[in-house]
Amino acid sequence: MEIKDIITIIGVLFSIAVAIKTLFFSSSKPTINIEGNNNTAKIKNEKNTTNISKTTKTVIIPPKNSNNNSNSSENEVVLMLLRILCFIIGIVFILTFNTYIVAILSVLIVISLLLNVARTKKYRLTSQEIFFVIIEHVFLSIIVLFALYMPEQLKNLLGQFKPFNVNGFSFFIDWLTDSVKIILSSLNKDEMFNVGIVLLLRIVGTVFLTSLILNKFPKKTFIRKIQNFRENSKSSYFSLALSCFFILLLLQSSFLYYPLKDLLSPIMESIRDSISIWFNK
Repeated sequence: MEIKDIITIIGVLFSIAVAIKTLFFSSSKPTINIEGNNNTAKIKNEKNTTNISKTTKTVIIPPKNSNNNSNSSENEVVLMLLRILCFIIGIVFILTFNTYIVAILSVLIVISLLLNVARTKKYRLTSQEIFFVIIEHVFLSIIVLFALYMPEQLKNLLGQFKPFNVNGFSFFIDWLTDSVKIILSSLNKDEMFNVGIVLLLRIVGTVFLTSLILNKFPKKTFIRKIQNFRENSKSSYFSLALSCFFILLLLQSSFLYYPLKDLLSPIMESIRDSISIWFNK
């Protein structure tokens, strides 16, 4: 077991330990307002109104120019190609450094848990609200631990990469170019249904998990989450369970995708053959 894997496991276990300690050994206190004078434990939002003076301006619309339109279309095409290239390069790095990314996420989830535990004490939240905050971090910790495992199909794809080389710029470009070619080959018509779909779902799941963990740090997000919980606790639990299940399904889609593919492939082939025979009559 490598050091990055050990960091991930320690981070997840520490997060769960802090959650258990906070959940069962924290003393209950009367709730307070984040803003307000009474003890109704209701977080309030103040909306500031701003008067904006409207001024009327005459806008001169230039005549249409076919050259400008063609240049704009070309620029949009180039920009789209650059975005696709950046996306493919992002896939290369996420796939190559998956264990490092997961290790960093495990550390971030511990930090966010400690930060939000301090916020629960600062705002003197109720036991139900504290439980929701804790269980949310526990679920995320478990998902981070599951993200450490990479499906066998992606391991085989990653095994085709050359060893990461930063000894020189030319070596790095050579490694990156070969890796991009391998990723593109996995997304072509022949390999898309073998490994491409699982690869794309894995990348989307990693991005969602990262954004979800980073979203635990802002204070406004924490307050809004508590507001939503107080308005409808069942909806908050349902949204939490649904988002966690969705991310877990994206990360480990191979467990569901390949059995369904094996089950449905004969049926789809039979339907395709039937349609082909009908058209050939």
